[in-house]
Amino acid sequence: SNDLWMHAAIANAYSLDELIAELKRWGAITIEALKALPDDFVADKRRVTVLATYVAEQGFALHTHSHLNQVKAALETEK
Repeated sequence: SNDLWMHAAIANAYSLDELIAELKRWGAITIEALKALPDDFVADKRRVTVLATYVAEQGFALHTHSHLNQVKAALETEK
């Protein structure tokens, strides 16, 4: 779950900057995963549209941004 992931990330992050760096690494991983999509998947415009919509509108960056204050507060309580 996202909560488990966030608590694990906080437990292994020593600062907000390190946590942000981790989020950027996951963003880079997402980009590489998109680049590696199989040709048959990419050829299916419906599937690509659904995936692109998720990544752009509901995806990692937007979801992460919506939790920044929660992450900051959690980091403060972990200190």
